[in-house]
Amino acid sequence: MRHFEVAKMLKDLPRDASFLLRVVEPIKSGFANIGKPGQGKAKGGAISNGKATLRLNSKGPASVEVPDDVVDVAIEKINARLESYLGINDNELAQTIWEIGSKMKNPVEFSENLQQTELAMFGFSDEFIFEIWGDIGDAKSGRMVKITQFDEQF
Repeated sequence: MRHFEVAKMLKDLPRDASFLLRVVEPIKSGFANIGKPGQGKAKGGAISNGKATLRLNSKGPASVEVPDDVVDVAIEKINARLESYLGINDNELAQTIWEIGSKMKNPVEFSENLQQTELAMFGFSDEFIFEIWGDIGDAKSGRMVKITQFDEQF
């Protein structure tokens, strides 16, 4: 199960309930070396930064997508909101939310599309969806920048 699915199940358990949690290492696939630093280059760009994503498409060939810095920052921001709202840190979930929201034109459309996916089980509040939509809008318009730490010299 994915992290957010386990978190949802644990959240739904009654306080006094007993449960067994078994942690199992994921099955290794033939794609285990894709996107690892120093593992080579993709057509027209490097995969060696470790941030590439292999997309397997049912209606066409597989492709490698390398997200730009704005998308990375947007996903980080969505993930931070997930952590403060649900107490889970899950980049895959944040990326799924980004992928849904990046194609939408307004928060109502975004909310309706979220409700038509497996993410509906979270029961996101309207306020949370609106905050996420703000983050997505900021990213789409280029208003989101990565905050870096720096030392001030006096």
